[in-house]
Amino acid sequence: MTYRRYGFFLISDNWNEKSLNDLRFKTAPEFLLDLQTTEKTIKQFDVVDGIIICQPDKVQQVMKMFKDIFCNEFTAIPYPDVEEALSFAKPAKFIQANALEMSKSDQVLSQIINQIPKDITINAMMFQAESNRYFTFDEFQVISDTIDNMDVKDEHIFYSTKVVDKSKYCWMSMIYMVL
Repeated sequence: MTYRRYGFFLISDNWNEKSLNDLRFKTAPEFLLDLQTTEKTIKQFDVVDGIIICQPDKVQQVMKMFKDIFCNEFTAIPYPDVEEALSFAKPAKFIQANALEMSKSDQVLSQIINQIPKDITINAMMFQAESNRYFTFDEFQVISDTIDNMDVKDEHIFYSTKVVDKSKYCWMSMIYMVL
């Protein structure tokens, strides 16, 4: 599937460098990303811009995250920042957490952060939150401060927050890319 600049494919036995080149030519994305949902890996062909590890039932969420963060009319992210952030050599990882109440957003954030290994250096991250109401300034400050403490360059952090029509709902996800 392709969202303007981003093409996604799932790894399988029948992918090879030629078929990926054909896919890139046919869909013409600026970034071609492998969504790895199994232990099966792909050699880093030159045609693949990156690999994102996620569970099979999270593929749609990963693609939606790219669409929400990078592919809307209100996004004004400089292309070089996106290109540099998405030029990752090691596989990126999709993680998520949720709670039944927005008042527990700090717990959800802690669940997200606790999934990140302590011995890595994060180069870039995408952060998305959905809830039944807007975050207060204090709630968003906790999120911002937590992410700032991870020493990721500001231009490599991409946020998206959305209010959804679900009562007592708070969901957060992150894709992080390591050096």
